[in-house]
Amino acid sequence: MSKTKQESIQGMSGLSDEDTFILKITKAVADTLETKINQKLDAILEKFHIYEAQIKEANQHIDVLTKKCDQLEQYSRRNNLRVYGIPETKDEDTNLLVCQLIKEKLNVTVYPEDIDRSHRVGREISNSTRPILVKFIAYYKKSEVFNNKKLFKKTPYSVSEDLTKMRYDMLKAAKTKFGKSHVWTSDGRIMWLSNGQRKSGECISELSK
Repeated sequence: MSKTKQESIQGMSGLSDEDTFILKITKAVADTLETKINQKLDAILEKFHIYEAQIKEANQHIDVLTKKCDQLEQYSRRNNLRVYGIPETKDEDTNLLVCQLIKEKLNVTVYPEDIDRSHRVGREISNSTRPILVKFIAYYKKSEVFNNKKLFKKTPYSVSEDLTKMRYDMLKAAKTKFGKSHVWTSDGRIMWLSNGQRKSGECISELSK
């Protein structure tokens, strides 16, 4: 006989038959309740794991859809560039300003007819020049301009691709992690050098791979 049972019997030896009966009933009820509670908990945990798996699957679908939406949005911007540094004046013709700057600094001939539309972007802030968003008619003309962007070095001007918010956030994170000189963009993809290897991606989670 185990020590626990001996102690239980010894503890009950001083009890009346009625008290012993009540104690046994109480223990039986407690054991039954414990079993039922454990069964309920097991059922709840099983449902929890099912819901957890469903939520995980739903989140994966959301991630896929988010990436697809971002890809479509970036594709719609494939002919766009943002031009920085052109002084802002009242009643300006941004198409003409962009054409003049690109021809003078990048040695690329762009006519107003090559531009679908252009305009300043961002809020007006005193002593600050807003960039000009330019949408070219043809992708090849946009590429020709962007490929000559290095000629803007040592000037107050610069040009960048028109990125979605998701990709712009990724670009900033990549520059912080790998350094500005090791990060660039190409056709809307973020490119970077990591340990001498060239890598690319479209979402911020890819920076840790």
